[in-house]
Amino acid sequence: MRSRLTAWLALPVCLMLLAGCGAGRFEDRIPVEEESVESTTVENEEGEAPREEEGDDQPGSPNPFPAEEQAFDPPTETSWASHRNGALKQGIAASDLPDELVPLWKKEVKYGIPSSSAIVGDHVYVPTLLGFLYCLDKRTGEEVWAYRSVPPETKFAPGMKAPPLVTADTVYTGDEDGVVHAIDRATGEKKWTFAADAEVTSGVTLLGEKGESVLVASQGGMFRLKAETGEVEWAIREIAPIILSPPVVDGLSFALGCEEKVLAVVEVETGKQRAKYPLDAVTLSTPACWKDRIYLATQDGVVQELDFATGEVTWSFTPKRPLSFEGSCAVTEEAVYAAGKNKLLHKLDRKTGEEIWSFATEGQILSSPVVVGNRVFIGSDDQHLYGVDVETGEETFKFNLQGSVKADPVVGEGVLVVSTESNPGAVFCFGAKAEDE
Repeated sequence: MRSRLTAWLALPVCLMLLAGCGAGRFEDRIPVEEESVESTTVENEEGEAPREEEGDDQPGSPNPFPAEEQAFDPPTETSWASHRNGALKQGIAASDLPDELVPLWKKEVKYGIPSSSAIVGDHVYVPTLLGFLYCLDKRTGEEVWAYRSVPPETKFAPGMKAPPLVTADTVYTGDEDGVVHAIDRATGEKKWTFAADAEVTSGVTLLGEKGESVLVASQGGMFRLKAETGEVEWAIREIAPIILSPPVVDGLSFALGCEEKVLAVVEVETGKQRAKYPLDAVTLSTPACWKDRIYLATQDGVVQELDFATGEVTWSFTPKRPLSFEGSCAVTEEAVYAAGKNKLLHKLDRKTGEEIWSFATEGQILSSPVVVGNRVFIGSDDQHLYGVDVETGEETFKFNLQGSVKADPVVGEGVLVVSTESNPGAVFCFGAKAEDE
């Protein structure tokens, strides 16, 4: 852990790098108080979150499902267990959502939430800039356990910036000091840690038929680790820094170094680099895969489809107002959904790249879309969560979160979870209206 003096001396350099790839923010390194989250039930029928009273640090109501009664079932098809929901990073939810979506609960978190959550069984897993990964009860929003990136005696905790991966018994995440954490899913206790050389902002990807290995990318390189112990099976450092979650398809993974305009193709079994293709622009968002195609949303405001066997760009889409795409594409058999700083969500024909419709918000879009049945959801810097009909591009849902949204919405186990990055940030859970209401 860098000392406070080191952090101050590094401040001028950090400020110069902020516009670059993945530079850790000075304000993320914050002394941590013990009481850090508070759960409230959201009952505002006007599509807005109720504001907390200033200085209100009272704990929420007791969890009606205490820790000893919690069941930690393994992930199923209806879970959202990893970043972009699976190794292909397509951003498609297999879980249903009710036609009428209502807010169920809200959890405040000091200093905000920089990355997307995971939903498995009765639990939601939330990484925070405060340095905690929280396991919350999906039914109530109450804390089940909290894991801190460093021991309690250490005053400054590195922020948890990586989206969690959840397996039957372990949760994997990473922090801004470059440490990968494997956490016991039932107890919240540390299993092992691994120093990945530099900041970890990308989600861990599960490998192998039985999940015996995990793939980790950091600003220090790409690593394959044994899932149970964290032992290194191979490491590639020459394509660093990497800030994207590496997708995996047909035994291959893909790395986009955020300092080079290249796409590296890596064999996940051996770590051998099979190919390295030049790109037209830097990409800071996780690519999505569909069969032998990979979809990139670039800093130049362009969406591209590539044949990853040859590196050929098979189509390219440039909006009328091309501004940076910070979020990933969501990809279905028929369509590609991409949203960016031009404040628009675009639906493109997956086979041709032609625009089918666009949906306008009132702020820049820094998060990624998620597709759920006949709807696509997106969070905007205008502080709203939107639902859009995939066929017509018409708005079907809008909710004021009262905070900017950088983390992707996620959908699993019948609920939608979205977080805000402002200070304080908050986690919101949406689902079906209670039957007795």
